[in-house]
Amino acid sequence: MGILDLSLVTKTLINLLTYYFSAAPEMLVNDPTVSSQRPDQLSGNAVGLYLYHICEDPHYKNLPAPENYSAPIQYSAMGLQLYYQLVAQYLSEPESPESAIYEQNLMGIAMKALHDFPLIDEKTKVLHKTQNNKLEEISIFVDSLKGTDTRLRIELLNLDHKEAMNYWGTSQTAPRLAAYYKVSIVLLKPEPPATHPGRVLSFGVDTFVGSGPRIDGCSNTLSYLLPGQSTEQQLELKPAQVPLTKKVSFNGSGFSWGRPDFLLRNEKWGSPVVINPTDWHLVFSDKGASILIQEEFMDDNNKPVHILPGIYSACIQVTKKDSGGKPLKFLSNECPFAISANITTPNITANPGALVDIEGSIFSFKVPDIKDPTVLIEQISLKVYVGNSRYPDATGPGAYTVETNPVTLEGKKIILHLKADLVKGLYPVRIFTNGIESPPFWIIIPL
Repeated sequence: MGILDLSLVTKTLINLLTYYFSAAPEMLVNDPTVSSQRPDQLSGNAVGLYLYHICEDPHYKNLPAPENYSAPIQYSAMGLQLYYQLVAQYLSEPESPESAIYEQNLMGIAMKALHDFPLIDEKTKVLHKTQNNKLEEISIFVDSLKGTDTRLRIELLNLDHKEAMNYWGTSQTAPRLAAYYKVSIVLLKPEPPATHPGRVLSFGVDTFVGSGPRIDGCSNTLSYLLPGQSTEQQLELKPAQVPLTKKVSFNGSGFSWGRPDFLLRNEKWGSPVVINPTDWHLVFSDKGASILIQEEFMDDNNKPVHILPGIYSACIQVTKKDSGGKPLKFLSNECPFAISANITTPNITANPGALVDIEGSIFSFKVPDIKDPTVLIEQISLKVYVGNSRYPDATGPGAYTVETNPVTLEGKKIILHLKADLVKGLYPVRIFTNGIESPPFWIIIPL
């Protein structure tokens, strides 16, 4: 909601210090006054919290207006940062040689109060000593701030000592012990809206009455079996991180507005590919679509193109004819999602130092180099972890190898050589292909 009276913030901070002083056992001064006056205007034994500077918070500089107004600036809240100087003063008759000690005592307690409560809202309470010397919690928010959703963040500024001395004016003015704080975000209350625009139900510039296709999000259900359990667990991932040969769903609108096609894009392909609905078990409805991720598709030359783990994006293309029978194509927004390798091997029980086979698709894929066909280039970066240990691509205990088909150059089996010093327990196996993690899988050491 915001506020207009900035003194409400200062009064709240004064309440914090006042109540904190009343309950602090380290106090050397009885009942110091907490004041908002300038340091040179303080009287008696006092702690001064003086607001000396205000500036606009850059993160709130471009807040959108709450409604669609032609001149929206007055309807947007203005974010402010308030800068305070904290000082302490101890006066006695006659002047005590311990004045500086008492002032340092007050400063330390005041700084701890501001440190212990870096974020203040209307629920914030501090311990306060009553007239009966009993401690009880009390709210520090002034009544006028309650219900405004104001949240104050207090930050101690680390000023250089030379910079801090500039706050005390001329060289004839002796500098005093002080600390400097920034308090944010304080929102200045905007003008209340005078009108209320109509509700927008959809976005876009449409040639036809209605709206084109739009993808709002994607998800998939990941099934896995925890060791020692007989029932699979299910986890919904949004956005989707779907293993190969598993289903991914897209939700949105306008998918049945015309004849829909599913387009799949990868940065290595150059242009999106229209997916064969039969091969990929593609199912459309007005509010969604689902496909079964395959390991490959046929390109325009009828050659297979492998679907490798990585980041992809989906797009819905709807074709509709105009009044003259001319087909017009409308594209939705692109929705990114991840495809991971799949693990088909169930959880394995094995002894330390054993060889373990993990089957799935696809862990390795090589293609001939264009310049030298005798050189094979790996298309998948693979990282394997067992527990907290990373296993390198090597031979021997604590390493792994990938069994590659010599004809297709695909690797669908990882052979783990477990470390010999593994103790009894459950070891999660984490496999990352091109940075995308595969479904959960565990190795159980029974010894």
